[in-house]
Amino acid sequence: MQALVRGSDGNFWEEGWDGNAWNGWHSFAGPFVSAPAIASWGPGRLDIFGEGTDKQLWHAWWDIGRWGGWEPLGGVLASAPAVAAWGTQRLDVLVRGSDDQTWHKWWGQGAWGGWEPLGGVMTSAPAAASWGAGRLDVFVRGSDSGLWHRGWSGTAWGGWEPLGGYLAGDPGAASWGDGRIDIFVQGSDQTTWHKWWAGAWNGWETVGGVLTSGPGVATWGPGQVDVFVRGSDGAEWHKRWGSRGWSGWQSLGGVLSSVPGASSWMAASNVIAAVPYQQQIYELSCEEAALQMALAHQSLSSSQGRILGDLGVDGRHGYYSGSVLRWGNPYANFVGDPNGSEVALTGYGTYHSPIARVASAYGANVLRQGQGVGASDVYRAVLQNHPVIAWVSFDWRYHPPGAWLSFDGAWVQYQGPIEHAVTVVGVNDSSVYVFNPWFGPQWISKGTFEPAYATYSSMAVVLQ
Repeated sequence: MQALVRGSDGNFWEEGWDGNAWNGWHSFAGPFVSAPAIASWGPGRLDIFGEGTDKQLWHAWWDIGRWGGWEPLGGVLASAPAVAAWGTQRLDVLVRGSDDQTWHKWWGQGAWGGWEPLGGVMTSAPAAASWGAGRLDVFVRGSDSGLWHRGWSGTAWGGWEPLGGYLAGDPGAASWGDGRIDIFVQGSDQTTWHKWWAGAWNGWETVGGVLTSGPGVATWGPGQVDVFVRGSDGAEWHKRWGSRGWSGWQSLGGVLSSVPGASSWMAASNVIAAVPYQQQIYELSCEEAALQMALAHQSLSSSQGRILGDLGVDGRHGYYSGSVLRWGNPYANFVGDPNGSEVALTGYGTYHSPIARVASAYGANVLRQGQGVGASDVYRAVLQNHPVIAWVSFDWRYHPPGAWLSFDGAWVQYQGPIEHAVTVVGVNDSSVYVFNPWFGPQWISKGTFEPAYATYSSMAVVLQ
């Protein structure tokens, strides 16, 4: 859970909840003239938006342990933005324009769309939430100080509808499940008021507190809602709904100058369960052991001997013809004797395409395979509980590329007798957890893993 505010210094300040405790305030970037908006479209990913001093929209992002820089996205804003994510790689940003109507901009298919007007007459910043793929709900305070709503169904926008109430500040919204939306506002009595949709709109209820801002709202699971407000002391206050009902208000400290922003994301740390460790039983069967381990996550079992048989083994040795090494094709099958020696050119291994072919033949769901699978893609897959078979150098160092000419006439990437494969089953901010078929389970720093992984041009097979 992440809480984000604009401090009295104009900078954005962030505080995270790790499931046990709040981790303290951290400052970055600025200055801004609005409250922040924050959303997550996937594990380890955060996107942050704010109105800059130039009145346009600015965006920064956190992706698997690293911040991206701030980028301007245009527009002329008259309020803080709102953002929602209804799927991976999808963001919808809503703002109040200088004409007091709602404007919409979105990120999808790897690019930003243009600004589109949604009409209405706003007297607040918007709030946005999504309860499913293709669904977007927008909330604003209208000229009557009541709450107004407009929804995107996945194919078309509905009209604006009044939801009543009296708002003294910006609304906040979140969805913790399909067909569920929770709305929180600052009422005329300066307390927090709550309204929710669960097949129909329910009436307003007060949940207390003494507010000097509208609320920020986030959810991290079904039946869970976290509300953040600026209290009468200028600090951030937090209240939670869960299985035991409403908690009391808790002070998180700080000195806020705006509405808080909040978002839930999966922490950038995960170890995949249900992947048993397997040692390689042949001198060179690291890829087969790595696949054997990854298959178990889908409750598929196989032996390394069977995998080798289904890969096909080209047992011919390598040799030099002049200065050119000639050998089999690891993009087609296993090259050499599985009990051979890379140094003596009697055995080598195999690459991604035969491993993916055999995995699919066994009924596994192969999500991605090939070279060019970036280290950040590996981390993201593991955070989403997908084991990754990764090709690395045996000595965990980077080796410059070379090549041999296969017996069937293809040039094959070759860095020397250091080819190895591991199953990546865990990741945190600084390290990856690998089931190494030769050495056993290991935590390897990202600074060590990434050069070794780059040796084979970021070669990987990602399984469900």
